[in-house]
Amino acid sequence: MKNPKATIYSSGDGQFYYVIRSQNGEVQVTSEMFTQKHNAVSGIWGLIKTCVKLWVKSKVGISVIEDKTK
Repeated sequence: MKNPKATIYSSGDGQFYYVIRSQNGEVQVTSEMFTQKHNAVSGIWGLIKTCVKLWVKSKVGISVIEDKTK
């Protein structure tokens, strides 16, 4: 999927969710509901990290990227 776009929305009850669309506007991912906006943002970043890990594994054979910075 080239150039995906993530958009955060708020629901009528004050919760948040995100939608990931492909370049042609087709919905690829709709998240669960989050009570806080920053949790929706964290969900997007988590998805990005997972995609990067899978891409790296497919290109160079590395199966795990370990973050020791924390």
